[in-house]
Amino acid sequence: MDKRKESGAASLFAVIFSAMLLTILAAGFVKLMLKDQQQAINNDLSQSAYDAALAGVEDAKRVIRACQKGNASACDALEKKDCNSVRQSSVLGGAGNAQETLVQTNSSNGRKFDQAYTCLKVSMDTEDFLYVGAENKVQLVPLRARGAFDKVIIEWFNKEDNANKNVALADVHNGDIGLPEKAAWSTQAPAVLRAQVITPGNNFTIDSLDSSSASQAVFLRPNGIVSGVPAVENVVHKGSLRRATDTPTTRNEPTGVLCSKDFAHPHGHSCRAIIELDEVSPEASANAFLAINHLYRGANVRVSVMKGTEQVMLYGAQPAVDSTGRANNLFRRVEARLRLGEDIWYPAGSVEVLNNLCKDFSLAGNIVEGGACDS
Repeated sequence: MDKRKESGAASLFAVIFSAMLLTILAAGFVKLMLKDQQQAINNDLSQSAYDAALAGVEDAKRVIRACQKGNASACDALEKKDCNSVRQSSVLGGAGNAQETLVQTNSSNGRKFDQAYTCLKVSMDTEDFLYVGAENKVQLVPLRARGAFDKVIIEWFNKEDNANKNVALADVHNGDIGLPEKAAWSTQAPAVLRAQVITPGNNFTIDSLDSSSASQAVFLRPNGIVSGVPAVENVVHKGSLRRATDTPTTRNEPTGVLCSKDFAHPHGHSCRAIIELDEVSPEASANAFLAINHLYRGANVRVSVMKGTEQVMLYGAQPAVDSTGRANNLFRRVEARLRLGEDIWYPAGSVEVLNNLCKDFSLAGNIVEGGACDS
């Protein structure tokens, strides 16, 4: 047998095997490149769909604002609560067709790009008012409701407020209702809340805010931590609320609140308190507010109202918007809460005196000189 022929055959097999290996590697690299390219395209489309959904949220704001200014058709659109009524309202020019409202469309290199939002639902009725409160900042919560209510429920401090998320909360000086220095308050303990309920009714004067139960306050001080939901509700009875006209002998001490160390309350909060009130009618609720100040730290807070054991819906306090955006064949859905109007500046503290208040002083550079006041 010719040895040279055997040597040539071996070389041929080596070349074929190498070519197959290189083909497989090249195909693998091409597949990875196409996969990465498709992922990049999907990411761009996802962001575009999200932006389209946000465009729907902005249009919802326009319709709500028009309703507040007395536009009857805008108010009718909000009451229907379906996918198309807000999109096709006269406020937005009725530009949306039966399926969607186009945000933009263009073509590039033979490829068409469509951006639109397909479904836009707005609910003026919400079960609660949600916000993230900052330390020593007052949050004013409107309590306008669809029906009469006699209870305000405040829930605060969830896993997002706790650095270790799922660990047991720190000791809050069990049984103590005093207010220690800030340095003595654990960084993992829930905030202390000062809750002021303002319910002046339909007709009121400035004087009536001090001379009646129209403005009452309570300090909610966590002073106990238990596993699961506390066996007894933290209820602040009407007689426990403090007013400006209370006598000097009235003890305005904080109310102790038993909290859950594993955030076991239904909406994932650690602390929950119920404030009892005289019944507030739907008409009077238009002037009802809750002012909450957060001491020692901020917190995620949920506020709701009830009549007896029945949930009462808040109206227009924080409208909920559900918007679905589309970019080509990719969809994104956004749920948002809207705050109506501008933030109201509400002071965290004030000075109240029976006689004159002397503020006679001068300031020059870093030197402060006191003046003289008449006795």
